[in-house]
Amino acid sequence: MPNEKQVDFVVLFGLREELQAFLRLLPDYKTENAGNFRFHRAEIHLKGGQRYRLIVFALPEMGNYHAAAATARAIDVWNPRFILLGGIAGAVKHTDYELGDVIVAEAIVGYEPGKQKDDGLHRRLKSLRPAGELIDAARKLRPEDWALRADEKRPDGSDRTIPTVHFGVVV
Repeated sequence: MPNEKQVDFVVLFGLREELQAFLRLLPDYKTENAGNFRFHRAEIHLKGGQRYRLIVFALPEMGNYHAAAATARAIDVWNPRFILLGGIAGAVKHTDYELGDVIVAEAIVGYEPGKQKDDGLHRRLKSLRPAGELIDAARKLRPEDWALRADEKRPDGSDRTIPTVHFGVVV
């Protein structure tokens, strides 16, 4: 019997608006409170019989510290198989990306650590790789198979319904 506390995915959002848009796509979810912390529990059932248990919530505040603290707590409480970060990546500046596109990180590079020396700041880049299982699943999933179920208007106001999916390094 699976651990009732354990889940398959914890999905974190930086903004409450992003969380609300995601919740509108979930068929059924329950809102729970733990002290002043609010989260949402849901199950997704796929045609092949697979069942995935999710915990979904927005970070209390933006920033690496809050994301790290929330992630550590999620691991302690729910022991998820995977943790996903969802959002609109509004700060991305790249001509090939449009608001509403999907970015799948094949590697994540943290650039914050560094050491100040006489000749300037020397970064200590830290590279992390997501689970290969997730990258493979993202590559196999065609946007046409899921995007049309989303009733959300595109952030850029266009009528384009199928997002472009980009794979690469996220810094």
